[in-house]
Amino acid sequence: AETTEAEGLTAFGSDGFTVGSLAQVNTSSENFVAYCASLSESKTSGWSGSPSITPSKEIYSTSLAMSAVAYTGNTVAGATIPHSLGGKPDMIIVKDVTVANNWITYSASLGATKVMKLNTTEAIADETVFWNDTEPTSTLISLGTNGAVNAARTYVAYSFKNVPGVCQVGSYTGNNVVDGPYISTGFKVSFVFMKNTAGTNPWIMYDNARDTYNPTVRYLFPNTNAAGASGSGTRDIDFLADGFKLRENDSDINGTTLYIYIAMGEIAGGATLPPIYGQ
Repeated sequence: AETTEAEGLTAFGSDGFTVGSLAQVNTSSENFVAYCASLSESKTSGWSGSPSITPSKEIYSTSLAMSAVAYTGNTVAGATIPHSLGGKPDMIIVKDVTVANNWITYSASLGATKVMKLNTTEAIADETVFWNDTEPTSTLISLGTNGAVNAARTYVAYSFKNVPGVCQVGSYTGNNVVDGPYISTGFKVSFVFMKNTAGTNPWIMYDNARDTYNPTVRYLFPNTNAAGASGSGTRDIDFLADGFKLRENDSDINGTTLYIYIAMGEIAGGATLPPIYGQ
């Protein structure tokens, strides 16, 4: 559940952030990586779509099409919360901040009848109690009655929408050979986050802050507190000017099953959108 850490993240600044002495963010001689987005717009009222649950606050970015919504559940099947993405979300991650509950994840590639759990290695599940088997709309997200998304407690919902040159949520089917699939994004990739939907494989993420040239071999398992690992020769991928390519046949990234992913492009300071490859 959510906790207060006075020496964790101590300030959000206009051009960065400040950390205290908490070991998880500032241990001497240890390396850290931070994933950041500028969500500079906010709302406390006035959402469109007539949501049945009114959030306490939303921060969002129309140019990046990312949103964070804080809300209190009402236990009603089919309850809705708003978002300000200007189109249907392609990925949604909901966390109960009050108690220890799973991070519930929606991907448009799988649909609202399916669910993934960000903090576990579980395979895809067919569940109606999370998204109420109802696809999100351009203004609303539908919730079921499971306590991980809609009890009488406080939650935060992070939403992402595909934006050319910025973000792509999608899926691919692996081929289980070293010369793995190439996934086109149409932009230069800086971050990739993926999961084998059929197996009990970990979620795995790569970035170009720790690997500045190919192959990209350093990765994190966000469903664990394990240290960063280097999979050189086992889980290598390439970050390309217009996508990414799998270079190994490890089942975490390239078995013969369906994988979901979110890829982010390189964004200049101030959230200036980059040129789109090929345009």
